[in-house]
Amino acid sequence: MTPPPLLAIRGHAGVLTMPFVAIVGSRNASAAGVKITERLTRALAQAGFAIASGLARGIDAAGHRASVATGTVAVLAGGQDRVYPPEHVELLDEILTTGSAVTEMPLGWEPRARDFPRRNRLISGLSLGVVIVEAAKRSGSLITARLALEQGREVLRCRALRSIRARRAPTA
Repeated sequence: MTPPPLLAIRGHAGVLTMPFVAIVGSRNASAAGVKITERLTRALAQAGFAIASGLARGIDAAGHRASVATGTVAVLAGGQDRVYPPEHVELLDEILTTGSAVTEMPLGWEPRARDFPRRNRLISGLSLGVVIVEAAKRSGSLITARLALEQGREVLRCRALRSIRARRAPTA
């Protein structure tokens, strides 16, 4: 897999010198998934890691919000001026106060479905490892995991969520 010929970076490029862990997961995240993402993100920040994610709804957004003060990079599928989803424009503005946004797409590029795996390749490429908090069987999160493995990155699945669900399950 070849690296992109050019990256557009907006915000504080200094955050890109930090070691990264990617946090990705379901757009339709459970409350428990969001809570675990926030805790995990804060623990990684305390250990000196910045967070890379795709600015998507759900787990990605939770990871970005929990790491705004300590370092996060939003990897975009479109151009710097075409934020997706559009309701995350304010979240991206927050990220840019201390972190950055990265894309390989030119200004004006409207993200299409086929651009998201390319974005996911950048997320895993920036990171030492990828943490999957929640993911459907056919999801972008699992595409990111596959790409990370192809790039020689660590891939971790968050098992804490399963144990929380098991404790809440009714007993027979």
